[in-house]
Amino acid sequence: MEDMEILNQGEQHPDHQDLAEFILSHQSLEESKALLVEIAEHIAAAEGLSVAIEAIALEGVVETIKTYWAKFVAFLKKIWEKIVKFFELHFTTLGRQRLHINRMMKKIKSISTNPGVYQSLEKNGRMMKLGESSAQSFVIQDKECTNFAMLAAGLEQTKAAVKMVTEDYSKHISDRGTLISQAMITAIHSNAQGILARITEELEHAAFSHSPANMLGNVTVKYGSGEQGLDSYRLVLQERKATGLEGVFKYMTIEELAKIYLSMESILDNIDTFKDGEYKEIIARANELMANSDKFVKSVGQGEGEGNAAAYHELLAMNKHYLNWIKAPTTDVIRHLTTTFFHISLEAEDNINQFQQQGARNLFTVLGLMP
Repeated sequence: MEDMEILNQGEQHPDHQDLAEFILSHQSLEESKALLVEIAEHIAAAEGLSVAIEAIALEGVVETIKTYWAKFVAFLKKIWEKIVKFFELHFTTLGRQRLHINRMMKKIKSISTNPGVYQSLEKNGRMMKLGESSAQSFVIQDKECTNFAMLAAGLEQTKAAVKMVTEDYSKHISDRGTLISQAMITAIHSNAQGILARITEELEHAAFSHSPANMLGNVTVKYGSGEQGLDSYRLVLQERKATGLEGVFKYMTIEELAKIYLSMESILDNIDTFKDGEYKEIIARANELMANSDKFVKSVGQGEGEGNAAAYHELLAMNKHYLNWIKAPTTDVIRHLTTTFFHISLEAEDNINQFQQQGARNLFTVLGLMP
């Protein structure tokens, strides 16, 4: 790589302020971060309430469990409200990303169909310097993508990882939500312990079988959170900060640029499928589960037979497990993809700008009738 001239004009991105504001504005970025903080705070508050209820004895538990549930469901509704707001924000941002891709594809088409009007890529074979914040988005499995072939392969792996989370895993968790919700309908004062045992056994046997997947940005998506109990049955993102990056990339031809944009667009198609499909199912299952849990709480203390305070608590905690299974992998993937595509777009537009339209001396020159 030493014998290649490395060009630095891409490092500061002086012409990209409008693009940055259009795709990933500072306001949207700050709102996204704030939502994640609020979600974490609500989850911590709900878990604190959950811990407090565990020490309660069965005597007098009926009114206590109802009070607990009223507070717990208030936290759950706040969390789901923030999660929905988070997704809507990022769906909008990724929609703007698609508009930008369409605009760049039109520019690429103009260059490819009018080659005589544009200068050739004089820097072909040379390396451009990536912006400092962009370099991380060009890393996958601890390897820097320094040319088209590597970046294209990284996007294919990213597409597979996104599909695993938004289609396969999301469907798996939505089905789990249905299983829990349907079981909750039959739960009453006297059979809570038996229902809990059955649900737990079915959930433990319904494992997610996919192997770990990798994404650009040096992220690995894997199953199993390392936590205890049912909360361990979820996908997690392991994001590693790459160090010592050279942050350089070989300029792409116009055909290669088109393929990169088409790959990103294909991944956005997958996000749109999720938005119109499994995302709505996930929210519907959450609402259904809370409604059936509410019916169960109203049945506590009614009828004959002995109750079980611990079983009541664990059944209601299924709402928290369902939330944890969904929240971390889906919000993290959407957040990470939004940032990664933003940085790739910045660098790709720099690449496109190397094909500058050349001024014609006269009409005959443009038409190729004169040298």
